[in-house]
Amino acid sequence: MRTSETLVVPTELGLLEVSPETGAMRWINRTKAPRWPGIVDHLVYFASEREIFEVPLLGGAELWSQRLKDDKANPPWFRPKLGVAGNRIVYSHAGQLTALDRVSKRRVWQTECSELLNIGEEIVLARLEGGALAAFELADGRMLWQVRDPNGFDSPVFSEGLVVVHAGFDAARAYDARTGVERWVLGLGPAQ
Repeated sequence: MRTSETLVVPTELGLLEVSPETGAMRWINRTKAPRWPGIVDHLVYFASEREIFEVPLLGGAELWSQRLKDDKANPPWFRPKLGVAGNRIVYSHAGQLTALDRVSKRRVWQTECSELLNIGEEIVLARLEGGALAAFELADGRMLWQVRDPNGFDSPVFSEGLVVVHAGFDAARAYDARTGVERWVLGLGPAQ
């Protein structure tokens, strides 16, 4: 994760903050296997195998953490995914998509999902059980829409009011971010 003044890098040694210009390490937080760092208001949020954390961008010492319940259904390598936007920390773990208030750390909403895929300014994208792509309102967790593709979805990104996603094996699809209405399909197969 990068801002104009800093670069935060998850490594097997821990979470590093380095200078983008020189590569000099400024600090290391030695949490095991950090993933999914996000920076908001000079605070860094990230997940590890069984916890989520908040550390200051200046120094990297732990300010807050929350242990996640043991997930017997998923193998040990299946780590929670985390995203941060506005006043929400959103993570997926143990079949649930959970949003916490960034300040109070209290749960704001929770719903069933398979995996967090991306988080935007107002919308959270997740994979549902069975592979459907779903969009949820960041503020209250209300499902806005869901779409299915027999071959699944990967790597959704937000771009100018659209959600663009790799769908199946041979297409990129764009959906209206608020309504889920399909706007276009780009064929990616060998015949294209």
